[in-house]
Amino acid sequence: MIKFSCEKVLLQSAIAVTSRAVAQKSSIPALEGNYNGTSPRYVTFLEGIRAYSKARGIRLLLEAKEATGLPIVTEIMNVEDLPLFEDVDVLQVGARNMQNFELLKELGHIDKPILLKRGLANTIQEWLMSAEYIMAGGNDQVILCERGIRTYETATRNTLDLSAVSVLHELTHLPVEVDPSHATGKANLVEPMACAAAACGADAIMIEVHNNPKAALCDGAQSLTPEQFADVKFDDSNYRFVTDYYTENDPKAIMIYGEVDPWTASGVTWLRDRNKENVKIFIQPGGSHRARILNMPEDIRNEILEQLNEWMEYK
Repeated sequence: MIKFSCEKVLLQSAIAVTSRAVAQKSSIPALEGNYNGTSPRYVTFLEGIRAYSKARGIRLLLEAKEATGLPIVTEIMNVEDLPLFEDVDVLQVGARNMQNFELLKELGHIDKPILLKRGLANTIQEWLMSAEYIMAGGNDQVILCERGIRTYETATRNTLDLSAVSVLHELTHLPVEVDPSHATGKANLVEPMACAAAACGADAIMIEVHNNPKAALCDGAQSLTPEQFADVKFDDSNYRFVTDYYTENDPKAIMIYGEVDPWTASGVTWLRDRNKENVKIFIQPGGSHRARILNMPEDIRNEILEQLNEWMEYK
């Protein structure tokens, strides 16, 4: 996922330039923008043109979506604004609204994914309880976003809590996204923190991009240019080793993933499609990221063991 900051001043040309450049330079699954700024510096100004700026801002994002084919994510701050978000793909709840329970309850009644950012000084348990407010209304399409928390450290804007990714994968089936841009506040730290987020198992990464960071009225210091964004490299050596091995040797394999973990489903289907006889895929009912044989129902577990014994010619 990419977030671009030029939308905060509603510059149509900047949105178009940034979104097209990023779409051309790299393959990304979502485009995020804000119809208004949430920084204190802009609140007073935007309140004065509130109704106009929100509707126009979302319209500009939809134009970018039409031009690039990328879905859009944008932040909702008030329940009353929901009608404006009918064509928005994913609704974001910002850090300052993580415990806006009336908003969360209302979002539980809509059929759209909700990107829930962690509050500035909230615990993981409090964060999960906020997610429960949404899911209690029937909407289980919640994505958790770690965007840094407030600590005594001043070298970065916030402290990026990457341990939260692993903790959350143990506690919940919900996907976890990491936002290194807001967490560090510094463009030069975005790539190493993004790589670290990928290494610890983040399901998605949000990187802020601006076509001209020096001219940005907000968040320019943490924004990458489209060219810098295209150069961000993740260590995919392990993945490439596995794919190369399977391509060359076509070995037998048992693949297991959780029923409520569709995020990993696409990662194993290519194996199944290569050789349906040699690759068997099993789904753990109710399982999430850490699905395993021991947690399977007894009948499925026995089926897996029988298949392994057959392949090993074990009598």
